[in-house]
Amino acid sequence: FFSFVSRLLLKKVRSLFPASLQEDVDLEDFDEGYIETEDDLRRLLEEFIPYRKATSLLKTYQEERERSFNRVFDEDSSPFYDLGDLYGLASRWWQLLEEYHQRLKDTDLTQDDLWEDIPDAIPEERQVEERMDELLLQLQSNRLLLSEILYEKNKKFLIVTLLALLEMSRLGMINLIQHKIWGDVEIAAG
Repeated sequence: FFSFVSRLLLKKVRSLFPASLQEDVDLEDFDEGYIETEDDLRRLLEEFIPYRKATSLLKTYQEERERSFNRVFDEDSSPFYDLGDLYGLASRWWQLLEEYHQRLKDTDLTQDDLWEDIPDAIPEERQVEERMDELLLQLQSNRLLLSEILYEKNKKFLIVTLLALLEMSRLGMINLIQHKIWGDVEIAAG
């Protein structure tokens, strides 16, 4: 390949110089061992046709790529999924399950209590607004913990409380703060 390129370059240089300079320099020293005919050059050029096609194809790929913009992510901005202490999560889960079973044992469930635990399909907006007002009154005096608020027997009340907290957070009325993974969530007035 290099010999072919050098011969082509030499022919190009010869064609660019005037004829008087070509006669002064003995160029036969450069061509020792090579017999170049026009047919040999054509054959050599035909051997490199696939390379030229590949070059043009790569050039079109490069032009297409230059027309688009790829977003560059810094290492700091890339998402990091740290699950924290899996043992801590499992122990917290078993603790909550034990507390739930203990509450079930401590309470005498009547037929009315069983029906009361079945939530309505959609809580009324009035219920959510009332619960929001109750939570704001509680937050005026001090911060609350999510586990204290959600520690209720009634599932309807639990759902309304969650909806109220989400709405208050969306409106910027409260801030939800979690100091450590799997820890309790602190609720503060916004």
